[in-house]
Amino acid sequence: MIIDNEACGICEKCIDLCPLNIIKRNVFSVVILEGCNNCGKCLEICPCGAIHEEV
Repeated sequence: MIIDNEACGICEKCIDLCPLNIIKRNVFSVVILEGCNNCGKCLEICPCGAIHEEV
């Protein structure tokens, strides 16, 4: 998964929901660290549509 930080509202819902605890907030952005298994939970909960599957 990848995060479009231009669209991200930094609501942190994805951070709280990630079962692997690999989504982190930096000062001005949210990042998905290595180890994502593409479960899609963050994609489903994102109210801004900022998370996309990596192709």
